[in-house]
Amino acid sequence: MANLESLTTSIAQALKLIPDLHVYQFPQTPTTPAAQIVPQKVDFSGAMGRGHEEWEVLVRILVSAANPEAAEMELYKYFGKAKDIKDAIENHTPLMDGSVADAVFVRMAEDYGRLYDIGGIGYRGIEFLVEAKVAT
Repeated sequence: MANLESLTTSIAQALKLIPDLHVYQFPQTPTTPAAQIVPQKVDFSGAMGRGHEEWEVLVRILVSAANPEAAEMELYKYFGKAKDIKDAIENHTPLMDGSVADAVFVRMAEDYGRLYDIGGIGYRGIEFLVEAKVAT
């Protein structure tokens, strides 16, 4: 049966296919460019009492904030071509073949260019919201 661990592991596997992206499933000081996978919400109130669950996971992309212009240009890369986060997740076989969830999709990207402080180090980033629907 699918679970949150298998979902986050599969997301990590998909993101590791993006060239030069360091992927972290657990909180730690990142090496940039980095993707942090952060479970957000599990909604147990699906159809018919608990017929399905809806899971939300953030994929937070972080880049160095040392040069603001370079940070903006680096963040742009995660919206297209070889580094496209949406494409990497939505076209990764374990996420799309029904073995991890019934449906997985990247619903939105938000907080583009947001400044994050992790361990006293500044990073620029963007968050992608991944939603999964799972029959229980």
